[in-house]
Amino acid sequence: SFSSDVSPATSNMPLANFESMDNNFRRRYGPRYQPLGLSNDVMGGQPCALWTFTLHGKDGWFLKKVDRDALFNGNEYALLCVAPEGDFNIYQPTFDRAYASFHF
Repeated sequence: SFSSDVSPATSNMPLANFESMDNNFRRRYGPRYQPLGLSNDVMGGQPCALWTFTLHGKDGWFLKKVDRDALFNGNEYALLCVAPEGDFNIYQPTFDRAYASFHF
């Protein structure tokens, strides 16, 4: 799935927000949470934070999530791609096109 969200910015540091969320996920989910990367990136020509991880559910599901978060004109823009971990590469081209089409 692909989702987007726009909300008033509560911080001017998206990467720091993701780092805090990463720490919370480590505590909450333990070994079921596997971080794959936290970094700076670009979204719609603006700097953004990029967070990639997998999450394994207690009932056997496995998800891979890629989240980008950018600030623009006082708002926070989030784009999230989620797919079953084993199928993520099938959806990757579609997610890439969606990211590439995003403009502020």
